[in-house]
Parts: sequence; C-alpha cells; structure tokens
Amino acid sequence: MLQTLISSESMEAEVESIWSVARFLEKTLHYRLVKVPRDGFIEFTCTHCGECCREGPIITVFDVARIARGLHTTFTDVIDRYCSVECVEARNWVCPIVRLRKGAKYCIFHDDSAMRCRIHDFKPLTCKLYPIKVLDPASDWIWIDCSCEGVGSGERVQIPNNLIDQYIAEVTAHYLALAMMYILGYRGKECVLKAAELIGVYRPGLDSLKSTVLKSLVFSSQH
Repeated sequence: MLQTLISSESMEAEVESIWSVARFLEKTLHYRLVKVPRDGFIEFTCTHCGECCREGPIITVFDVARIARGLHTTFTDVIDRYCSVECVEARNWVCPIVRLRKGAKYCIFHDDSAMRCRIHDFKPLTCKLYPIKVLDPASDWIWIDCSCEGVGSGERVQIPNNLIDQYIAEVTAHYLALAMMYILGYRGKECVLKAAELIGVYRPGLDSLKSTVLKSLVFSSQH
C-alpha cells in the first residue's frame, strides 16, 4: 500500500504540494538551516539541552504506530492521550497535522528532570534525524539546524541516508493518505484513523481487541 500511494504518476503534483507545505512549516520555525550534501558528513553530539524538545513534533501515522507498539498500547490510545490533530492551510493546500502534545515546558514524552526522551528507542523519525531537516525529497542536499548547540562537536559521522529515505517515504505516504481522507470528508481524529487504515498501520478491529485485552490485564493487576 505504501508503494502504491507514493509511486502513482498522477500523484506527482500532490507530492510536490505536500513537500511545499513541509518546507513552509519548517521555515516558520526558528531554525538556522545550513545546506549540506546528502553524501556528506555531520559532526554532532546531543548535549541534552532540551531546546529541540520544547514543542511537540509534527509526526506521522507510522510514528504513532511505533509509539503504540513501544508503549504496549493501541494506536487510538496514543492519538487520544498524546497527540493533537489540527488542520493547517498553507500553499493553497489544506494539511491535517498530527503533533505530539506539549507538556508544561517540553514535549509530552520529555523527562524534564533527567532531560531525556522517555520514548528514545521508538521516538518519531523527525526526532531521530534532528538536527538534520529534509525539505526536498528529490534533492541531493539536506539541511542542518545549526542553532543546535551540539552541531560541530562530537564524532564525525556520515549522513544517515537510509533513515532519510524512510522518512521521505513515510511523510509522503502519510500526507497523501490524509489528503485523500480529507477530500472524502473525514476530519480530525477520524481523518487520521482512516489514513492509517488506508496505509495499513492501523486496523480498527485489531485495535479494539488489543484495547480490550490491555484493559483486562490492567484491571486484573489492580485486584
């Protein structure tokens, strides 16, 4: 289903619209971006300053599915408890956005006392890639956020192109599916669930069954 969504020639204009919106959203944030080749290197070490965690990141249904699996909960539970869904109009395109909620100071999954991510092992791809930003899926260049204090220090490593390719594929499929469901009249959480179902990362029946089993286990453990 993923390949079907992103390979159709009739979708080329929609894909370009998606990434023009992505570029628009990124440029509204306070990044200091420097362009580097994808076959290049980056010197970076995380200082755990928390600056990149001050807002809840924009994520995809793939991220939601991985978080649900990592937390041993359901797709809908992650949406309900940890995410917000909103619509953004940009570049003449209505873009449904899924974002992790913000806590008191940082992302809802940020441990403010330890200054660490509570879901580090299965955090969203955009967080895994940071300070790398992808603004053009067809480009041989990526962007580095040089406002991050960890850039320029630490080990010199190659740009993770496999992860970038995965990110591009997931973002493209995510927004194409959301756009389709939006056109069909779905809004908010329902739009996200229908898009996730179309892509294949969410199945309502299985999610409901898993939710029932989890609730039974929780209930049993409390008595």
